[in-house]
Amino acid sequence: PRLSAPFDLDGVDFGIFIDFSSLYQNAHSLGCPDCAKRTVWQGACEKHARTDEQYGSFKRGLNEMDLIYAHQQTCVWRLTKPPGNAPEGFKPYKDRGWPFFETCVSQVVKPSKHCLDLGTDKAHTTCLSVYSGVVKPMEALRDQGHWGNQFSHPDSPLRFLVGDRTPPLVPSEFELRLEKMKFTNS
Repeated sequence: PRLSAPFDLDGVDFGIFIDFSSLYQNAHSLGCPDCAKRTVWQGACEKHARTDEQYGSFKRGLNEMDLIYAHQQTCVWRLTKPPGNAPEGFKPYKDRGWPFFETCVSQVVKPSKHCLDLGTDKAHTTCLSVYSGVVKPMEALRDQGHWGNQFSHPDSPLRFLVGDRTPPLVPSEFELRLEKMKFTNS
């Protein structure tokens, strides 16, 4: 669906795309003994795997993923630290294929304030705790909707979310590093 207001940087209309939950995934079934024998990296058993139609949709989504991450008008929020209940053997963010791809692509041409990291200690203690459990009326959210002010205002906790940037990798180095990564659920 299209947004109701015309796009402009001062507008309050927005869309949210959460990559993992927006694409069909192979999902373990908690009560399935066959799924229980498999690791997260192996994916679900055949009974709980994607259908052919779901797989087709998943692949089409993957083919366009770089556009979402690289576009200058999107803001990428990365969670670089695993949640406290991450399974044993959970690979660090920097060692996993999809997060590596997403980070590299999102940092090519996008402004720094559009590449955010929710996983830093500073982000957790300073920014996320400010909003923890706070319900705000719609008018207050609308009034805070001007994205540009959120990073320059000295009291804004969002300034702590701007992640470290590295220079873009040359294609040969990008490919070499991708070959060493583990991609799951693809």
